[in-house]
Amino acid sequence: MPSMAVHLAVANEFLKYNKINDKKSFRQGVLEPDILGLKSQEEKEKAHYTEPQTPNMTLKKRLETKVNLVNYFNDRKIDSDFEVGYYLHLLTDYYFFSYFLFAPNHKKIKTKKVNMRELYNDYEKIAKDMEQIFGVDNSSTPWAGLYQEGEPTFFTKQEICDFVEKCSKIDIFKLKEEILKDPQNWRSVAKKFYK
Repeated sequence: MPSMAVHLAVANEFLKYNKINDKKSFRQGVLEPDILGLKSQEEKEKAHYTEPQTPNMTLKKRLETKVNLVNYFNDRKIDSDFEVGYYLHLLTDYYFFSYFLFAPNHKKIKTKKVNMRELYNDYEKIAKDMEQIFGVDNSSTPWAGLYQEGEPTFFTKQEICDFVEKCSKIDIFKLKEEILKDPQNWRSVAKKFYK
């Protein structure tokens, strides 16, 4: 999953394009799936509506199935600012692994095996940038103060900034509507919204 700093950057940018009445509740919703995930792997999978994992799945496939939006829509209603934040978190996770990190044109991933520890190090290398560029306040989260120096291994800072911008501009309500019209092909529908 992208770092909490990235999630909060997407949330801050999302607020520029969408009316949210209770920003505090919205922010709590953005944090919630990963806060729940701190309890256990089982809780993390439940909070993210992860599809069943099998031992023979590739890392790419396991990460792409970490979020199932149809299962989320069937379980919860997006009827509060908290739920809008929760949905935005799941959507950001889904796009990060399905269309950003493993994008066909992503040269770094093609030439390097993804090591999850290295990926988490990358998150710490961009945390200050997310704070400076997008006004992220990570101070009240369990991830506060996790910084590393240096350039990220798997993406550039510009690429992650572009990802934040792209996710924040998606019409998440229209996306939900379109997915529910064709739940069997929800991934194809979601791909059309990631421009």
